[in-house]
Amino acid sequence: MQHFFLRAKNAGRKQADVDDDYRQAAALAALVAPYRHPRLSAVKVAGESNNPDDSWRGATADELRAEIQRRLTILQKAGILKLEVIEEPEVQ
Repeated sequence: MQHFFLRAKNAGRKQADVDDDYRQAAALAALVAPYRHPRLSAVKVAGESNNPDDSWRGATADELRAEIQRRLTILQKAGILKLEVIEEPEVQ
């Protein structure tokens, strides 16, 4: 594709040859396009698009805190996350 495009840009050639080179470049570009630029999917996503995980909508603060703690523990045991306990500052 680039070969034909660059060849078409060279000066001193007949217009018919230049047009033919552009046509060849466009034909090759059309063949390559699906591999370089994938099409958008026609799948409809269920639920709210701004909040894909709707399962915690009615959760209390304690439930959310427990879930966060559970996930942090899993990450710590897997060696992905290293957390150290820090003492809560005293309120004066």
